[in-house]
Amino acid sequence: MRGIKIRAMSRRANSVIFGFDFQENAAIVLMVENMAEMVSVKIEGEEDIEIRLNDGSTILAQAKSVVKASTDFSNVRTKAKAAMTSLSEAAEKVKVRNLIYYTNSPNPFNDEASKPMLYGKPHDRVNDRVNSTYQAIMANPGIQRKRISELTGKSIPTIDRHIALLAKSNLIEHRDSDKTGGYYAKK
Repeated sequence: MRGIKIRAMSRRANSVIFGFDFQENAAIVLMVENMAEMVSVKIEGEEDIEIRLNDGSTILAQAKSVVKASTDFSNVRTKAKAAMTSLSEAAEKVKVRNLIYYTNSPNPFNDEASKPMLYGKPHDRVNDRVNSTYQAIMANPGIQRKRISELTGKSIPTIDRHIALLAKSNLIEHRDSDKTGGYYAKK
């Protein structure tokens, strides 16, 4: 073994391996979610993940990871833009059911204001709960908290938390007085 030097793997190699692992995990999640309709899956085809379904349509996904997701936002916008462009171009070539962008970054646009809106369906059930509140407000302009609670089956304190999150995300607003006013979805 003389003359052979062993070097630690570079950070670049580590991030590439991390990225492939992230992509494979995203593919597994998509496969499980679409198992009943899935005909085939391809990783690293035209897109990061391609799932062909039995109706002839395809789910196309881009999966972009950041090794230090909670602190490194330096390239997230560039990655997101490239992924969206790729998905958009691929959608013109095949019959698409869904276009999906996966990331582990909590701030994929490197923009503090957009963070509360990016909880990431498909895998955050909290988002589904908040969505029921938002849907009630959208369907009933001027609705009050008590009526939202009745429609969604959620407690008033839960509705208050949802309203705070939706207002902070600039998705809804309260108009008129506290007693007679209500909530409206922003356009």
